[in-house]
Amino acid sequence: MTPLTYLSILRVQETARLIRETDLLITTMTEQVGWCYYSGHATIAFRRYMGVTPFEHRHYRPPTASREGQGIGVARAARAV
Repeated sequence: MTPLTYLSILRVQETARLIRETDLLITTMTEQVGWCYYSGHATIAFRRYMGVTPFEHRHYRPPTASREGQGIGVARAARAV
């Protein structure tokens, strides 16, 4: 794993924690963890590692663990709507 990948995973984990524990705007959260929200990188990385966008994560709540990965439960719920 490259240092940049590791940093991205840490940022995604912290963003997910902030989504669960606060009512901050997603733009504020992503800036707090070190991403520029308007570049779109935060959403791309969050979707890559969690399976959903930060908005979907907030709306459908944290995913349940599954064999396919951490964010798969939320991704399926988002597609079902």
